[in-house]
Amino acid sequence: MTIKLNTTIKNARLSLISDAADAGTTGAKLTIYSGTRPATGGTVTTALITLPMQTIGFNAPSGGVMTAKAISAVNIATSGTASWFRLTDSSNAFVCDGSVATSGSDMTVPTTSFTAGVTLTVTSLVLTDAN
Repeated sequence: MTIKLNTTIKNARLSLISDAADAGTTGAKLTIYSGTRPATGGTVTTALITLPMQTIGFNAPSGGVMTAKAISAVNIATSGTASWFRLTDSSNAFVCDGSVATSGSDMTVPTTSFTAGVTLTVTSLVLTDAN
């Protein structure tokens, strides 16, 4: 059986993610990868780009949903097809992994076909406690 959590608990869990991401000395890092997403916290595939987040990188959760504050555009480092991301604190400690797509995913990007040297603007990063 699956338990269902109330919104207060969902928001508290999301706040823990935000706190973990902000645990380093500067803002969190959001790295987008190509290839198959590994098991939680597992060995990464090919990094395409790393985006620095603001020192307090997320807005306060509400309704079991938490959105990232604006993420600065950065030039893509390596060409490839974006498929997943990893959020770490500024010292690279694992926080969470998520999906990347042009719609219907944790992170929305204009295209998943990344070309080195092209500037990437993240359209949105939304974390949802779906329980």
